[in-house]
Amino acid sequence: MAEPYEKNGRWYLRYRDARGAWRDKATSARTKTEARRLQLELERKTERQRLGLEPLPSDTPELTFGAAMDLWWTEHGRRLRSHTIRRFMEKHLRAELGPLSLSEVGPKLESVLSAKVGALGPESLNHLRAAVHRVYAFLTRRSAWKGANPAYAVPRFKVPKRLPQYLRPEEVRLMLAALDARWRGLFATAVYLGLRRGEVIALRKSDVDLDARTLRIGRSRDSNTTKGGHEDLLPIPDELLPWIERAVETSPSAVLFPREDGEPHAPEVQLQDVLRRALARAGLVNGYNHRCRRKGCGHSERHPYAEPGRCPKCGMRLWPVAEQRKVRFHDLRHYPDRRIIPRLTLVPGCVRRGRAADAG
Repeated sequence: MAEPYEKNGRWYLRYRDARGAWRDKATSARTKTEARRLQLELERKTERQRLGLEPLPSDTPELTFGAAMDLWWTEHGRRLRSHTIRRFMEKHLRAELGPLSLSEVGPKLESVLSAKVGALGPESLNHLRAAVHRVYAFLTRRSAWKGANPAYAVPRFKVPKRLPQYLRPEEVRLMLAALDARWRGLFATAVYLGLRRGEVIALRKSDVDLDARTLRIGRSRDSNTTKGGHEDLLPIPDELLPWIERAVETSPSAVLFPREDGEPHAPEVQLQDVLRRALARAGLVNGYNHRCRRKGCGHSERHPYAEPGRCPKCGMRLWPVAEQRKVRFHDLRHYPDRRIIPRLTLVPGCVRRGRAADAG
């Protein structure tokens, strides 16, 4: 019997397969004793195959996880509304799990995800775990995998529940004033109706009924349905009505809030960056780091104001850098002063969550 051997930090088994050919197999063993135990189990299995007590292994090599990811994306994933999951999987799963066979992923998955704690938040780690689950569930439906789904063996990471970030009423007015004119109507609609990014950029003039003062929400990004899969008819609040009227009058196309050339915004438009810049211009920040930019000085001091002073070390004028508040565009949905607006759901039985409700 050949002895296990170590190569590049991994233990390998050398054995004769059921057809008598010598094979080398990489393992996840951490010690030579553990590798010997695996080799004994493997030799017992090949002996049973030679005696006809177990079926012979297929000549077709086992699918790697990387190939399984590609197959899942080609036949299923590309039909998803958002394609960000593909980039996320490529970045965080391809290098570690891609070269492994499907049966080798299970023992490695938890350690791969645990190694990313700190670099990724718990919610992002749960997204990676769910992505692996999706791939194996897809393979199971196609009869390309008959074992247990390895994601089941990995416990979910605990996501701390925090209060959402939001802007107060007076801050919303300052934010709108700091925006370029072309963005104000779009952001006002997101705030006062609690719309998602994809929903607000997909609005059309035909969705507006100024006589009835209602706005139809039925699309998202480049899709003909919203995330919830249904349509809503929302009353337009008094604070929002002037913005909607102006958008209907000035838009050069059928889009309610288009780009300057009249075309709709791309689904990946970075409204987050527009919001952060507007908050900085409006002074809605956590404070300012005043830094000396003289080479080799490195002095820095924090103040609640932006007026620059002088460096106490070299006398050079300090450069104030705003410390941004962690407010996302999606957090505008949590605007606390929005009165509860009665919803008229166009599809019976559907109730849209996250909207403002109950008119005062």
